[in-house]
Amino acid sequence: MTCINLEKRDQMAYRALFYAIHGDVDRSEKIRTMLRQDREIQERVPVREFFPA
Repeated sequence: MTCINLEKRDQMAYRALFYAIHGDVDRSEKIRTMLRQDREIQERVPVREFFPA
């Protein structure tokens, strides 16, 4: 899942916290990992900036 908008990201983070509080650590970690991967993808610099068309 890439380019999650802010509202969706906040909902997912809340859900991860909810699961962690209620003891479902595996589900919480899956959501947190997905959110981290999405953030890393958004932080990458597009190739176009290095090689203009």
